[in-house]
Amino acid sequence: MDVPTINGEKLYGWKKKNTKKETATLSKKKRGTEKKQETLRVLLFRNYFLVILVLLLTLYVMTLFYYINEQVRQVLRQQSSLCTYIENSIDASVEKMSIVSMNVLYSKTIRNELEQADLEKLSIRKMERVYDAIASIIGPYGTVSQVDVHSVRNLAVGWGKYELCKKETYQEIQWYEEIRKCDGKKWIGKPEYRSDLAYYNRYLRNKKFLSLYRMFFDESYREEGIVEVIQNCDTFFAGLESLKKENPGCSVQVLNEQYEQIYPYDSEAATISEKLQGDLPGQKGEIRNLHHQGSQIVSALQFGDCGWTIVVSQDKWQAFRPLVFVLGIYLLIGLLALGISVFVCYRISNTVTKPIYQLKENIERIDLEKLMDTSVQKSAADTFLPIFRR
Repeated sequence: MDVPTINGEKLYGWKKKNTKKETATLSKKKRGTEKKQETLRVLLFRNYFLVILVLLLTLYVMTLFYYINEQVRQVLRQQSSLCTYIENSIDASVEKMSIVSMNVLYSKTIRNELEQADLEKLSIRKMERVYDAIASIIGPYGTVSQVDVHSVRNLAVGWGKYELCKKETYQEIQWYEEIRKCDGKKWIGKPEYRSDLAYYNRYLRNKKFLSLYRMFFDESYREEGIVEVIQNCDTFFAGLESLKKENPGCSVQVLNEQYEQIYPYDSEAATISEKLQGDLPGQKGEIRNLHHQGSQIVSALQFGDCGWTIVVSQDKWQAFRPLVFVLGIYLLIGLLALGISVFVCYRISNTVTKPIYQLKENIERIDLEKLMDTSVQKSAADTFLPIFRR
């Protein structure tokens, strides 16, 4: 049976040929679809990668800040312990000198000999009782280097590294005004070279000494004289020297009440900034942690009756050096995790987009015009075939 036609056209079984323009349009559409597919894969990969990268960076930064803060706290605890150790060491040295000065002050033999001494006939032999009394106070092991007693009668007597007996102008004694203001309390000077000691012992020429002064009075509270206890700085700061060797990364300074450097005594005095002076503790026994001092982590403690201040500082890079290895390990782990995440993101993006691509490809293979024409032909055939059969 022939296939029926309407207006000279077949109702079904026909195929319309595509023109060149339509072919070019389909090819362009196909390339655009492939480009969109590639863009979707890249976009999905990029989003997954950015999420994982942000999470890894956040975790690393949090870890970095945690370890830095913990290291700062550990350094400050260590510095606080060092300040306490230095305080005990210096207090012990000061106490030895103070005890010697008090024993000299209360020695009746020394005071009587100074009162009865004939200034016109001074001699070392006439002061032997004074020397014996001082020697018994210092002891056989040499608790201090030298003890000098300055009398208001313009007389000076001492024993230790050498025997002293001479006339002097009492009120021209070094630090006299500062000593007088203390009114019987101990006062400590600054480390200095002593030409008198070096004169009798050339090995002491390059040594610095620290002196403790104490003014004493008679029964009527009239000024009677000054006791000067001299100690070698190597002995006075022996504890700090050993501590410095055990903690090479820490810098230790000891300042007097005028913020003048007492220790290190074998180097030039460092300038203390006004900002640091304002941040230093102002009360005895108070300790402050000053980790904001530029590139330094600083702790300070004021101690003693003389108002000295201990300043322990450490360079931040020196303090954080132990973290370099740990943070380096974390960085390597993070980079490894980042590399794995790149591979996982790539696999996920391919896995997720592959079914979508296949679905799109299948849809594109369907010729919609052909499908529509076929549907029209079948519909027309179903309508007109019964008529022809009649």
